[in-house]
Amino acid sequence: MVDVIVAMGVGVLIGAFGVIAWLLHDNKDD
Repeated sequence: MVDVIVAMGVGVLIGAFGVIAWLLHDNKDD
């Protein structure tokens, strides 16, 4: 049960980091 919650939390963090990195790269490219 806890492992599932931790896995979801890690997935969300990775997803958010990926989106932020993509936005920063897109802005920098402009």
